[in-house]
Amino acid sequence: MENKFICFIDLLGTKEYAEENSEFYVEALSTFQTSLIEKSSLFEKDEAEIYFFSDCAYIQASDVQKLIKFLQAVRSNLSPLQYYFKGSITQGVLSPITGFEKNDAIAPNLRPSLTSLQQSYKKTKIKIHGTIFFGLKIGKAYLLQEKLKGIGIYIDKDIINNESLFNDIKDLIVKSIHLPNSSSTKDIESFYDIKYNEAELDDNNLELIFKNYGRTNRRYKSVSRYYITPLISCINSLNLSDNKIVVNKENNEFIESPFLVNKIRNFNRYYNDIYRTSSGFEYLFLILLNKIYLEKDNNLLGDNNDIIAQSFLESILKLSKVSKYIISNFDHLSTDIIAKNNKKLILDDFEALELKHEKKREKLKLKKNNRA
Repeated sequence: MENKFICFIDLLGTKEYAEENSEFYVEALSTFQTSLIEKSSLFEKDEAEIYFFSDCAYIQASDVQKLIKFLQAVRSNLSPLQYYFKGSITQGVLSPITGFEKNDAIAPNLRPSLTSLQQSYKKTKIKIHGTIFFGLKIGKAYLLQEKLKGIGIYIDKDIINNESLFNDIKDLIVKSIHLPNSSSTKDIESFYDIKYNEAELDDNNLELIFKNYGRTNRRYKSVSRYYITPLISCINSLNLSDNKIVVNKENNEFIESPFLVNKIRNFNRYYNDIYRTSSGFEYLFLILLNKIYLEKDNNLLGDNNDIIAQSFLESILKLSKVSKYIISNFDHLSTDIIAKNNKKLILDDFEALELKHEKKREKLKLKKNNRA
């Protein structure tokens, strides 16, 4: 039975909907549950089971690839409507008991609990509807979701560390991070999230994530960090190859670039309120820097492979909140943020930029002295 996979997902923000307007709350639950039902068509008969209640759902599937594609489809449905969820995937079974009927499939040590429920159920005078899960991994699925402090799907490390399972899903997942501690953005935890497809990286969809990041940052600073996670997952889902970035060789400015690259590169201009007041956003710059240097190392950036990487590095060095990580804390920066191999490449370019600026300063100084 352990060759099945279970998922727990939780729709975020429902408390806020309930406080603002009961109709918004009901609409959010209805939209969430409708999306689960509609996208269940991706499974064949008997391949999956879905149990939703309020703003949560347990899902069991026999195929982990199909489960991931299902969750990606639900996310694609809900994100443009500004409904976001978090969850987890682990191996296991739900072992659901509906109506408290007899079920010999549950673990022997749990059967006395079921017997007690059945006896109580027979004595009741009113209608009682409910589903109880006796699967031994349901607690793990719930706890993995609960520990995730970001919008995303936490893929259990036991799945990632299983070579066969990892190879089955490696093209459907990406590395991401979340910030588990609301009082300190220095604490980070990496995990594997579900990859964002091309349609999900749509300009409008990404703009909505930024918009909600800013809005939440103004109202609930400790919660705003939840939006950092999907943006990092989106960065790591980007395809930057085949001249996706075009650079002006005269001034090293980007002429063309994907929406997300442009927005992060000019973050302090587009989202000045977040830049001034939020914490943790600097990881967006560093993760994108890492992504660009990974592509550079594999010669995937196109005609101006080296210039693109140096240009992006130079642009973020102008931002004090980000440059401090490179100038004074680079060695201690987690390899979940900047890969070990990339650190040397970035430091080499950093030193080259420092030398270039030093020569420029010397030239200006000489010019000034000549005038005097």
